[in-house]
Amino acid sequence: MLKFLICVLLFYVPFNAISQGHESKLPSCKFYVDPPRPPGLARRATAIDGPVCMACRKEREDKYAREKAEAERQVAEHKAKFEREEQERAAKIKAIEEKNNVALSDLAALKKSVAAQEEIDSRSRQQKYAAEMRYKELEDKANSDYAALLDKIQEAEKRPTDLTDDDFWNETILPANYLPVQNKEGLWGFTNKQGKQALGYQYQWASPFSKGAALVRLNDKERNYALIDTKGNVIKEFDQTFFNNASKGATKVTGFEYKSFTDGILVVRFYTSDYTNKNIMGCLNRKGAIVMPPSYASIDSFKNGTARASLFLKEENSKIEWDYPGHFWARYGYYDVGIIDQTGNWISATRKKLEYNSGFYSELYLTVEDSNDKRTYAQKEADKIRFEQEKKVKSNQLTSQLEAQVAATVNAAKAQGMLTEKK
Repeated sequence: MLKFLICVLLFYVPFNAISQGHESKLPSCKFYVDPPRPPGLARRATAIDGPVCMACRKEREDKYAREKAEAERQVAEHKAKFEREEQERAAKIKAIEEKNNVALSDLAALKKSVAAQEEIDSRSRQQKYAAEMRYKELEDKANSDYAALLDKIQEAEKRPTDLTDDDFWNETILPANYLPVQNKEGLWGFTNKQGKQALGYQYQWASPFSKGAALVRLNDKERNYALIDTKGNVIKEFDQTFFNNASKGATKVTGFEYKSFTDGILVVRFYTSDYTNKNIMGCLNRKGAIVMPPSYASIDSFKNGTARASLFLKEENSKIEWDYPGHFWARYGYYDVGIIDQTGNWISATRKKLEYNSGFYSELYLTVEDSNDKRTYAQKEADKIRFEQEKKVKSNQLTSQLEAQVAATVNAAKAQGMLTEKK
């Protein structure tokens, strides 16, 4: 019976193992569990490792093989992805380099073109300047010839140099010999030609004497202007009351600026409330009375009782707008010029004169850097040069257009017998 049981056991156990796919009844086959691990990592030895049957070994090896294949596939996939990214990066770098090389080549060509154009422009500017100088010489000669004619008229006139019979100055003192001088403290006085002090340093400013009178600025709190005689006595003080009385109608006189003092006539530039009026020159006599209100654009020093003067007639302006901030402009001022007497009357036929000027007025503007600008440095430089060239070409075109307008206006004035002068 025992033998039978042993035979049954010996037969049943292997058969049961074989029926379950095992080649043996080794205990490790029944309890073997492959511990979890990351793909590609070698399996660690465990306490239950040991001999296994062929089926378990094959199952385990198949499992390892699948895991290894999966790990190798993932590695290959990562490697392929990295290589693709490297290729794409290299392609981008190459494209940028090629683009930059093209931009650098374009930049070099632009600079060469600009240098050649600048050479042409330089010769053109030299020729243009020479032509302007020849034109200016002709204008200067015409104005000089007219000035010489006015000199002859003034020399021939010999008009009385004072409008009053009240000669209050002492001829024996020879006030014309009194010279205004300034000391180290900044105050003014008068000395004679021998250097002796005639009037002490007591004025803020002083003009030369004329007909026994000089204009000074008093060294007091108000610092008003005043006319003094050769003894330092105040003939007339020009305070606010004087200017209030000098005001005519809507034009308010607020002050004046010294220009000259000859023949007993003080030529001044009046300050008035009418800022649009260019005829603001006038005259005072040696007693401080206004003999000529603000009525001329310019009055030179009097000589032999007369002075050259100009009377403003009108002004014309032209402007060419430009998209670039600014505009081209030209101004034309029309005047009567000739000689006046001490009352402001013309003593000879006047002549018309055109004074003109032109230029470009630029407005200030700011450029904002675009942080999303992806252009290379060379591209930015090339675009900048290209923009500057386009701007320069446009500027030259508009300048030529403006110069043609000015030339047409000036030539038309000359055709009418006017004097012309660029200011």
